[in-house]
Amino acid sequence: MDRPVVVCMPTSEPDYTETATVQKCSKCGIEIWLAENTVKHIKASGYEDFDLLCVSCADGQVQEKMKSEAIMFMMPSDEQLAEIAASQNVPFEDFKKRVKEGVERMNMAANFAQN
Repeated sequence: MDRPVVVCMPTSEPDYTETATVQKCSKCGIEIWLAENTVKHIKASGYEDFDLLCVSCADGQVQEKMKSEAIMFMMPSDEQLAEIAASQNVPFEDFKKRVKEGVERMNMAANFAQN
């Protein structure tokens, strides 16, 4: 099983959850937010270890990997989505729908890049 990559916002952006802790991007070392529900979701998906990347490093890594291998983006858990939706004062179901559509578009783009 491949080691998952968790993409996190830098601490220069507002913390979207009450349970976020400050961690470091495993590639560039900048400080990033990691929410407790994210860790729970990854572990519930069968992974004990994972890499943490900031958005900038993740974008570069995805672009490079898509040239040679398939990539699958995982939908955040309902708990993760609820935390973010509440912090932004947006209705949960609307937010979940927008995120799901975004994940589907990213997966379609990743598959397209492989063909």
